[in-house]
Amino acid sequence: MDIEKVLLDEKVSLREELQHLKLCQLRYFVLSITVTGVIFGIGSKTEELEGAMFLAPLVVILPCWWIFFDKAKTISRIIGYYRILENMVNGKGKYLYRGWENALSEFRRWQMENKLIYNNTDDISKYEKLSSLVLLKMPHRYWVINWYTYSISSLLSVVIALHFNSTLSIVLSILSIIIICISAISTGKLLMKLVYGQNSYAANEQFWGKILSL
Repeated sequence: MDIEKVLLDEKVSLREELQHLKLCQLRYFVLSITVTGVIFGIGSKTEELEGAMFLAPLVVILPCWWIFFDKAKTISRIIGYYRILENMVNGKGKYLYRGWENALSEFRRWQMENKLIYNNTDDISKYEKLSSLVLLKMPHRYWVINWYTYSISSLLSVVIALHFNSTLSIVLSILSIIIICISAISTGKLLMKLVYGQNSYAANEQFWGKILSL
């Protein structure tokens, strides 16, 4: 078996998978924004308005929000493996080639057994990390901007719904705020891990290096 050809073929395959995942992210983002715009547009032209109808975009926004960042975690994991694969192609480092599916199975086993611990030597404090998030001074601003967009569009739906001050819209808005806060906090934590923590490119590269080392 020509191992170099196998490695090169896998590089091509993983690159295509990355492009597909990024395209999926874009589609989910566009879908959430489009649905929000359409519902707001219809609502603004309706004579008898019910504030609760402006919460309808959340049915699309919230799932898209979660799926977007789940895809981001998958992308980061693949890129970490891809970096190791490039080293293997270039003859750098001593790694055992197992193939993507076998390596992924091993990755998940290590993850379940809590063996994947990121040795982060970064001296950036939590305050600096949070301020970099707020001021958009962090790497991968694409993910940060998407997080802001999902957060703001979700809250905008609630604000407009509350404007009509009906009992139904108030009750649903309170429930929506709770769900939005949970989503924002959970995806926000994942965002920080994607940029600085155990789901980052560097962390995944380190994990794959441990798993694939001879």
